[in-house]
Amino acid sequence: MTLWKRGRQYWMDTVAGGQRYREPLHTTDWREAKDREKQRLAELARRPADPTRRGRSYGALDVTKAIEAYAKERRAQVSPRMVAYWTENAKPLGEFFGTTTLRNITPEQIAAYQNARIDAGRAPKTVNGELSVLRQVLRHARLWYRCQEDYRALKNTKPPVGQALTDDDQKRLFEAARSKPEWIFAYVASTLAFYCGLRACEIRVSQAACGT
Repeated sequence: MTLWKRGRQYWMDTVAGGQRYREPLHTTDWREAKDREKQRLAELARRPADPTRRGRSYGALDVTKAIEAYAKERRAQVSPRMVAYWTENAKPLGEFFGTTTLRNITPEQIAAYQNARIDAGRAPKTVNGELSVLRQVLRHARLWYRCQEDYRALKNTKPPVGQALTDDDQKRLFEAARSKPEWIFAYVASTLAFYCGLRACEIRVSQAACGT
């Protein structure tokens, strides 16, 4: 068991359950580093042995390959849509992290990814969804603990409540919806939504039940 300083940050080096752990402790204070080392050792002692050495095998992969391996391993346990979701989100993650392996991903890199995606015009919900895939893979690889304490999901800036129609808005909506015969479905849908409180999915179900 060793504690040393790399740059300004303290690191620990220990072996638990037959596996070596060389990990940053994310502090420049020696006493705090000792406390974090003790906490980490206690956590490793409670953890059951991983016979697949998942952390070692996944940790050596870059993000794109790790997500591909994860999707291949889990595809029988989830829906094809979920596998497609993982694969889709692997693209922006892979472009940003490049050849960085899972074991070398840091909280600072994840924060930089958030900033880069927001600067590129992506919505906070989109960025959180992309990082949720990376988080799943890191957890599967037993590596998420390195970033868990510092990770903060982006706040959704979209207003949570929609704006209600005014009486004039309502009048214009129904007049426009019934102004053309080919807009009859829009008129019916707006009527069901306004007077019955049906959501879009409920309206589609009711139309399908009626054969329309």
